Amino acid sequence: MNFTQFSRSVLFLSVAGLVLGGCGMRSYPGQPGMVTNSYSKVDLEDLEAEGLYVYEVTYDNHAHGAGVGAIVTKLYPGAQTYTSNVRTNADGTLYRNKTNYDGAVTEMISIPQENQIILPPKSTVQLLIDYSTSLDEIDDKNVVEQKLFAPPAKASLGAHAFKAMKLRYDFLRAGRFTLKGSLAYQIQSIDLAGKIFTPSIPISVETNLFQSGVQTSLTPVIRAEAVKFIEAQFPTGFQGVMKINVAGATAPIEIPIGIQTLKTAAASGIKIIQNASQLMIDNVISRYNLSNN
Repeated sequence: MNFTQFSRSVLFLSVAGLVLGGCGMRSYPGQPGMVTNSYSKVDLEDLEAEGLYVYEVTYDNHAHGAGVGAIVTKLYPGAQTYTSNVRTNADGTLYRNKTNYDGAVTEMISIPQENQIILPPKSTVQLLIDYSTSLDEIDDKNVVEQKLFAPPAKASLGAHAFKAMKLRYDFLRAGRFTLKGSLAYQIQSIDLAGKIFTPSIPISVETNLFQSGVQTSLTPVIRAEAVKFIEAQFPTGFQGVMKINVAGATAPIEIPIGIQTLKTAAASGIKIIQNASQLMIDNVISRYNLSNN
């Protein structure tokens, strides 16, 4: 079973925003048939108490490419707003850019083909998320993009794409539109295979209409509650349908997903390198031609 078969940016909203926040991306397939030019920015930002989390990936998915190289989770410590990737401007539009702003620190590097996670000292990552389908991305140039201009074989969405768009639509309908131009949610509980996680305080979540940025009311206490719940109930991680109970919604929002903490990931056989040196991190960044800011 493909537990993330129609995950898009909204899936990260449900996990990073509605569950814990500050997640690290462990596996990600990239765009089908495409190749990153140095790296691609995932069009998603997570604003938490620690600052702003952003995500990058490098891959070569053309016919004879090597696939995904590395996935990097970064943090802008103390940031109180999004970058222009997700910010809604004064006239209600978005301005997108690829080049990073200075000041980010590496929180986690994942090398899926080596089943390896690299964590620097003082990393704030508590949860690992796996993706099996691509998310929205921003790239300055795709080296095989000429093929994008060929007309599609079908005029309508395939079943896979339709489910992805339907899930995004369901999230839009479940939200409450605020005077700030955002969608607001209040999460009361989360059902994982019949095991219910109920935070001590309901989790408030806000996202923009494009669902490319998320901000929550999470506290370290609630995060610790969620991590403890997952590790107690799912010692090697959870895979299945997550049901999110949103205040005011007539039915839970259901999302197939795989989710792990660092402890359950290690128990499942993933190699976790903690307190990695800056030299090791720099070598990986250089090896995969990733940005270093």
